[in-house]
Amino acid sequence: SEYIAVMLRFCRLATRPQTGNRVARVAIRAARVKPTQCLIALGVLSGAALAWRDWERKALAEDLPADEPVLVQEPTTGFFFPAQKGNGSLVGVSARTITWFRFVTYAIGLYIDNSITQSIKGMEPEAALDAIFASSQPKSLLFISYRVIDVPHFTSSICTGMKPRLTQFVSEEEAKAILDTFSKSFQVKSIPAESQIEFSWIGDTLNIYLNSNQIASIQDVNLCRAFYGMYIAPDARAQEIRAEMLVGLQKNFQ
Repeated sequence: SEYIAVMLRFCRLATRPQTGNRVARVAIRAARVKPTQCLIALGVLSGAALAWRDWERKALAEDLPADEPVLVQEPTTGFFFPAQKGNGSLVGVSARTITWFRFVTYAIGLYIDNSITQSIKGMEPEAALDAIFASSQPKSLLFISYRVIDVPHFTSSICTGMKPRLTQFVSEEEAKAILDTFSKSFQVKSIPAESQIEFSWIGDTLNIYLNSNQIASIQDVNLCRAFYGMYIAPDARAQEIRAEMLVGLQKNFQ
């Protein structure tokens, strides 16, 4: 699916005057050869498309003026996260994958308020991440969608992960009401690829932003704990994300 998505992007280059003729000539030649050779040509074009995507993203980062913020690349998706975002510092980056096919859905970055950074300096990564989770200081999880996100499926999956955490502190009925409020925060059916979805935990409130526009503010500390717990708590549902955050802490805060 990644090859298909990138190939579509590569094919769009054919509409550009600078590249259209070259791409057309390659396609015509590939169509004239034997099927096996055509498959080889398709593989070459797929590799070229992926290489183009990576080069384009790296070029964008390298061409930044000297006064632009430092960017950190998430390797699975190729997306870049600013090392500093407002008053927050980037702890680490990861990618959320589902099923044994390792289907990538989004990249994710954890930001913590600069007031926390000094208190975790020198701490072991496990202890530092647990301290971040327990802290009342502001923090943020920034998602960047790798592909088009089906919102009902997205919210349903998150609510499934949060429900057992919520019911540790509230009744089944209260948990259902909280999860319904969360799901209704998204008033769209789908979210385009490369969109930013931010979940900011401040005090007892979860603020949700879509492409920098606030779409919800839910005052419920149990919701905050349940949501963040899925990603960074010791018993995180997404252990691969917690592991990458530990790597980031080891690298940037020791």
